[in-house]
Amino acid sequence: MAGGVAAGEAITALAGHTADIAYRQLAAVDGAGGSATYSGGLALGEAAEAHAPGAAAAGNLLADRGVPAAMLAAFGDRAGESLGDRLIAALRAGLAAGGEISPVRSAGMIIAESVPWPVTDLRVDWDTDPVGQLAALWRLWAPQAESYVRRALHPALRVLRRDRRREGREARGGAVRHHQAEHRQGLGLLAGRQGQH
Repeated sequence: MAGGVAAGEAITALAGHTADIAYRQLAAVDGAGGSATYSGGLALGEAAEAHAPGAAAAGNLLADRGVPAAMLAAFGDRAGESLGDRLIAALRAGLAAGGEISPVRSAGMIIAESVPWPVTDLRVDWDTDPVGQLAALWRLWAPQAESYVRRALHPALRVLRRDRRREGREARGGAVRHHQAEHRQGLGLLAGRQGQH
């Protein structure tokens, strides 16, 4: 897909050449927003998938085959929100639609953008509320995610900003010391005048 192959073509190629594909599920979204899914006939338990422009969802051991469709609906209903918020909403909708047949104990979210590494990679394991904990992690991470990408792409700017902040602190510190010295001199003069009276 990195070379421009559409999601459907990529899924078809993988399904045709992957060992034990009957046990697997695949979901893909390409750069143009095309999406595709695949569920092998031997995927665990109740398996289902759904895809729409720009999104795909799949699951196995489901309590209800409508879980992936509910996830896509929640994702689609929040088109104006950040990708992370939309993914969290989709996970919550999947749980509300029945989730898995056993209690869900882990949740994760990886977000890839135009840089060659995931800009978000969050995971919660063995928790009684993994989606809630993942949402809390996302709220902490989201405000700083972009700055980490900027720093990775332009490390010299970080050093320049740090140096400017340091210079600013030093300049402010000098002004404060100068002001304190003047203030002490003022007190000294005032005390001297008081002593003269």
